[in-house]
Amino acid sequence: MSRQSIVGLFTILGLVSLFVVYFVLSDFLTRASGYEIGVHFDTAAGLTRGSLVYESGVQVGNVARIKLLDDFSVELVLAIKKDVDIPKDSKFVISSPLTGSSTLAIVPPEERKDRVALLPRKILPLDQQPRGTNPVSVSDLLAAGQGELAKLDALLTDLQKRAPKLLATLESTLANANELAIRANGLVQKFSKSGDEIVAKLQHTLDVASTNIDDLTGELNDTLKRNSGRVDTLMVSLNKTAVSLNDATSQMQRLISNPETQKNLTDTLRQFSLASANIQELTANLKSMTGDPTTQAQFKNTIANVDALTQRLNSLLGAFGGTSSVYGVDAGATPPPASSGRIVPASAPPAVPAPQGTAPTRTGEFKLSPALRDRINQTVRSLVEVQIRISGLSAQPANVPNTALLNQGTGPQGDFNVVLAPQNDTRLFTGVNDLSANQTWNFALEQKFGRSVVLGGGILYSRLGLLGQYNDGPFGLEARAYGMPGAYLDGYLHLRPMRNVDLFGGERDILHNTRRTVYGVQLDFLGGK
Repeated sequence: MSRQSIVGLFTILGLVSLFVVYFVLSDFLTRASGYEIGVHFDTAAGLTRGSLVYESGVQVGNVARIKLLDDFSVELVLAIKKDVDIPKDSKFVISSPLTGSSTLAIVPPEERKDRVALLPRKILPLDQQPRGTNPVSVSDLLAAGQGELAKLDALLTDLQKRAPKLLATLESTLANANELAIRANGLVQKFSKSGDEIVAKLQHTLDVASTNIDDLTGELNDTLKRNSGRVDTLMVSLNKTAVSLNDATSQMQRLISNPETQKNLTDTLRQFSLASANIQELTANLKSMTGDPTTQAQFKNTIANVDALTQRLNSLLGAFGGTSSVYGVDAGATPPPASSGRIVPASAPPAVPAPQGTAPTRTGEFKLSPALRDRINQTVRSLVEVQIRISGLSAQPANVPNTALLNQGTGPQGDFNVVLAPQNDTRLFTGVNDLSANQTWNFALEQKFGRSVVLGGGILYSRLGLLGQYNDGPFGLEARAYGMPGAYLDGYLHLRPMRNVDLFGGERDILHNTRRTVYGVQLDFLGGK
């Protein structure tokens, strides 16, 4: 091959390479096989023909033409690849870096939907074209910064004027804060010291209470072991008594509804009427008999004999607080009515007839002193308190198994409990629940704290449990947890409208779907609250 041929070949290869470079730079393929759209801008901001166009950071075309409009705004014609779609609500932003050429970025809308409206693949009229956003220029930034600097200068000037007063206020505030901190430190130290003393006293009290509870628990355990047989026997007797009362009530109802019994009652009432007439006639005869002076004297002798016997009985009871004045036994006693000092037989006439119409004088009478009566009453109240609770239950929920503690009925349900030493801070609570069906037992120790709080523990509903009460005047709260650990929990509200009468309502077994609403009344006897 000659040298001329080689030179010609290299020339042709250079022209082809130059054409390829131009083809890539001008994106001729895009313009040839893609589509064009128009975008309206205020200024071109450094864009030139062939500037790159990006959508979401991916090159999708270039600037095909730039047209200056009559209002000095600019219409950019973009050549976009045929396989690229542009959302209708996209933003067109010119990016002008400090170095390098400007580019056009297409930013799709933030809300991405399954079906997005697309920009038509043609150049729309100018009023329908999307509006582009020009970058902020340095002059704009300087102008905005100049305004902010003016505001900052005015703020600094005002701050300079107020600085002395602000510094004085700040100094006074710091002084007050320092003084307040010193006082708070002193108060905290005093509070800490008082808290240490209270904690020490509380610890001592808790130690003593713990020791007492341990001792009392041991004594209660021993007492329960010794008397468990008696308690069982007592409960069996109570159960039999309740059954007997139910049977007696049923029999009484049948007896009253019996026609023969009603006839017998009518005959009995008739006999009572006849007996009343006879008693009235007998009373008239007695009145005529008592009008005789001899009969009156005999009555007086009989009364004197009875009075002497009563005085002797009173003298035997004098050791219990009574008083007596038996003639010949007690000093200063009134002598009997007979003048001879001896008891005249009822059949003999009186030695000295008493004037007609005078009543015999009683010379002795047994009488309890008020102090002894109050002491006996107080002793009984301090020894025992009887509680009778009548309650009703809400209907059992459907498709819920019944527990062993509650019957399926809605009531009434009767509980019988006894509180020993009810007026002491430490007392014993025992009794039986639900006398008519599923009977369970209570045997717990209660401790009173202050005037309103009572805490206790032991056997509740034949299970190990705890109880607590809070009373404030006529209102109160009560909670019982049993079947430990925490299988059952009951809660009640109390209202005491009068002494020894307690209205209550609440929930049994709150923590499970077997819960039942409970309401009723509790009556307290003897010990009373």
